[in-house]
Amino acid sequence: MTYIHCIPSELLSYVVELACLAEAPSQTRTAAVLGRVSKLWRETVVSTPAIWTNFHVSKGRDPRSFEAPLLRSGGLLVDIHVVDEATKLNAAREQLKVLAEHSSRWRNVEISHPDAFALLANATPPVLPKLQSLAVKTTFRRVSPELMYFYEPLPEYPAAPDLPLDWKNRMYPSLRYLDLCDIEVKPQDTEDFLDFLEAHSSLERLVLKKVWELDAYTPPRTVLLPQLKELQLRGITSSEILQW
Repeated sequence: MTYIHCIPSELLSYVVELACLAEAPSQTRTAAVLGRVSKLWRETVVSTPAIWTNFHVSKGRDPRSFEAPLLRSGGLLVDIHVVDEATKLNAAREQLKVLAEHSSRWRNVEISHPDAFALLANATPPVLPKLQSLAVKTTFRRVSPELMYFYEPLPEYPAAPDLPLDWKNRMYPSLRYLDLCDIEVKPQDTEDFLDFLEAHSSLERLVLKKVWELDAYTPPRTVLLPQLKELQLRGITSSEILQW
């Protein structure tokens, strides 16, 4: 019997967990490699829930591949990442649909994608009871070097997303951190967004970047965020928005 088999199971589980999390966001690949060491290691990997709490939506991934890791994560909170710009909108929606079956355990959501706000509006559940952090940013799809000569230079920022985000029906009671980039502001959207902020007064950090304003509008009220510790307004020149 080798010395590694003499290690208490709790300690081996902890070592495996640290090794996998150190390789984030590729911890599931690391887990698969460690699981090949021996039968004991495979049993340890499969039965360590903390290893299976990060989920990455990516190009070419079968949505059903999330099912086993979701079960292995037990009842732990999970983090959702949509940061692969090569993933088409419909493919991302299908993968998020599977993950949404466990939306009551979503802890952190990061969407950095060309269709970020479409995914937020149509593929992210409006009620996420355990959500603590939401970061959304619109990006450009990268063009291969061979095709760059056939395209006009990309502008510094994407165009404003022209779709409603339905803030009035979104409820994230545990939300502490909200980071929105390239959000569009219309009069009615402003009222709904302020209602959203008012309902989430536990926010500790609020970041707004590149707010697209249509029809300057100053709401006749003030929203208090007593727990707010950090406020960042970037790329915003409108005095109306600053008066929120």
